[in-house]
Amino acid sequence: MKPTQGERMSADATAAQVGPAGSERRERGKRRLDAQRVSKYRSLKQAHRRLRVTFRLALVSLGLLGFAVCAWALHATSKQRATESLRYQERGELLQARRELEAARAELALLVAGRIPGLLALELEQVIPIGNGYVRNAIFTRVEEAGVPGYEYQLLLKNDSDVMAQPLVDLVIFDRVGVEIGRAQVGGTGPDEKPLFPGASRSYSGALALLPGSEPAWFRSQVH
Repeated sequence: MKPTQGERMSADATAAQVGPAGSERRERGKRRLDAQRVSKYRSLKQAHRRLRVTFRLALVSLGLLGFAVCAWALHATSKQRATESLRYQERGELLQARRELEAARAELALLVAGRIPGLLALELEQVIPIGNGYVRNAIFTRVEEAGVPGYEYQLLLKNDSDVMAQPLVDLVIFDRVGVEIGRAQVGGTGPDEKPLFPGASRSYSGALALLPGSEPAWFRSQVH
């Protein structure tokens, strides 16, 4: 059933009224969408800028950290080299001082030995051959009692002659510079002493009475 002319005219009038309003709503919607896009773009752009700034700050911080680490490593290496150099220098100076001390001791030993005839180096726990008349050898030992150090001697006498003998021996002890610091006397003609027959030998031992704080370095035997 076809619409009448009146109905068509009413529909056209309604469309004419709706057309401009609908177009205006679409335009407003379009402008709203464009505004949202612009706002989103601006937000993305700001976020991108912030990211770039953060990245640059991170690079700067990383560079500063690397510089600090390198500076610390250089300082530590330099300090270590300086310490090693000082250690080598001190070691060299110590070796040089030891050489000089040994040379001084050797020179002093020559001077002391030349000044005191018959002087022998006192070495501990060693059998020291002497061969001075009746005296054959000597042994010196370091002892300690109640925390106090001391020294003991052992002297061997032998009669190589064809007659009986009663030798009297003075054992004289000196320090490093040749100062007498003690002595001991063995043998002789005391009431408890027996003569040495030809070919016989006898050992004497005892403690050395030395000056307090002294250290024995030399000795000699004197036969009377």
